[in-house]
Amino acid sequence: MRKILYLALFVSALISCGKNSTNAKISGKLDNATPQKVYIEELTLSGQRFTDSTDLPTSGRFKFKLKVEEPGFYKIKVGNQRGITLIVRPDDKIFISGKSDSLYQTYEVEGSDESNYAKALDKRMDKTIRGIDSLNNVYRMFINNPNIKNITVTLQNNYNRYIEEQRTFTMDFIQKHPGSLASIMALYQQTDDSIFVLFKKEDQKYYAMVDSLLYPKYPKASYVIALHNNLETITAQLKKEDLKKILSSLGAPAQDFSLPNQAGKNVSLSSFKGKTVLLYFWASWCDSCRSHNAVILKTANKFKAKGLEVVAVSLDMNKDVWLSAIQKDKIGSWNHLSDLKYWDSSIVPLYNIENLPLGFLIDKEGTIIARSINPSSFDERLTELLK
Repeated sequence: MRKILYLALFVSALISCGKNSTNAKISGKLDNATPQKVYIEELTLSGQRFTDSTDLPTSGRFKFKLKVEEPGFYKIKVGNQRGITLIVRPDDKIFISGKSDSLYQTYEVEGSDESNYAKALDKRMDKTIRGIDSLNNVYRMFINNPNIKNITVTLQNNYNRYIEEQRTFTMDFIQKHPGSLASIMALYQQTDDSIFVLFKKEDQKYYAMVDSLLYPKYPKASYVIALHNNLETITAQLKKEDLKKILSSLGAPAQDFSLPNQAGKNVSLSSFKGKTVLLYFWASWCDSCRSHNAVILKTANKFKAKGLEVVAVSLDMNKDVWLSAIQKDKIGSWNHLSDLKYWDSSIVPLYNIENLPLGFLIDKEGTIIARSINPSSFDERLTELLK
């Protein structure tokens, strides 16, 4: 679930010869102006590239004329302040207003819907980052508090909420503007240097959605080319990974492990050899897992008399929260195990766990015979196994 599926854009821009460039005009009127420089930089795949600068007079008026061959991303800044992102197309006439001493906080854009989309993305991400930073500050403040474990659980839940809200915003944005260059920004947003907003396997559909509209429209734009090539690489990798997982799990012996049960006693998977096992990975904080629990409980009760054992491994952090979920969902009859290490549990790499819930069906000899993100789908196979 937390693994990063998508890498940053890395494909080099392809440069075509003989293209006809046109002029785009960017002008503005800034209040509270003092004599200083206004800079414009092009945001290329290899980084920011200085494009032009102009003096800002006390009137606050400035203008740039750019030769633009394909739509691109640009940043305008006053002095050393934080810059604003513009998406500029050939022949655009863009006007910027705001305050010269706080441009990013006050700016408005006329003549460019794309740039206003970029603004909406930047502002929403700022809100998420501020929320995450506040959680980090609280953690540092209470790190020596004796109740730090419970505090950490609360902070983690709030962090998950911030991420999910940002994901929801980003996915909604892309669905509303799939043919906008701003959606490329949305695809590659990060909450820090290593965590992408769209990091789940199923998020590939958003990359494909944007690519399907932008690549036919702007086949020579460097960012569009990079997205197209990146998507092809991702698709090939996913197919390879899926095949590898299927081949490496089905028909192979289940990897043994030993984890503490509810009473703190270590229990190994191999101790269930001779029985048919439904190995189920879940967590109290996983909403879809909690929904699955009721369905799997019916399956467990249906086949228990015929020898089925449910071994439920939780990726929880807090024991009280874990035990409370077991009691609330009425699944106490299962074999519950957890080292309470969340995604740092040793079980995660052992079974290639990327999303929850996840289930494996293991026969009496300890061989994996089925794997599914929908463990309730094992009903039919169990009927065959436990006749």
